Amino acid sequence: MGTLKFIDGFPDDATVKKVFEDLDFQRGVQAFLTAMPAALVAMRRGLIEFGPANQTVILWEPWMDSRSL
Repeated sequence: MGTLKFIDGFPDDATVKKVFEDLDFQRGVQAFLTAMPAALVAMRRGLIEFGPANQTVILWEPWMDSRSL
């Protein structure tokens, strides 16, 4: 996070802003990680609709490339 400055034991305004920005980032990462299993389950259910489980291969070439990120 960088240098945190305190005056008489209390953080200055810049330090408070840094800490809250870091907390926002951490909460965003946690929300992403929490949602990943649900996204993978949804993808698996969607793929199963195309055919039997573990016997269907989907070709992503026309849809997935570096621009889709």
